[in-house]
Amino acid sequence: MNDINKKLWYQALDKAVPETYTQLSPEQLDKAIDAYTELIIKECMGVCGQVADDAHKQKSSSFLTADGKQLYNGVWGGAMNCGAGIANHFGIE
Repeated sequence: MNDINKKLWYQALDKAVPETYTQLSPEQLDKAIDAYTELIIKECMGVCGQVADDAHKQKSSSFLTADGKQLYNGVWGGAMNCGAGIANHFGIE
């Protein structure tokens, strides 16, 4: 968990339920933010993974030219790096 996650979490709480979240203990807040952040980040990483999988299938197509295969190879690499970049940025392993 890093400071970006906490900042976004508290902004969301202030906007959505400012009257109730202050009644939670710091430990409860930390536990909730950790669980929420992990779910969101893994969902985003999953989207990158799906783009990578789709690009991998496309680059293997016999209907593509060499240039088309190279394009999908680039999309695959970008999607793989995107997922890793998201995880690194938010401190998720």
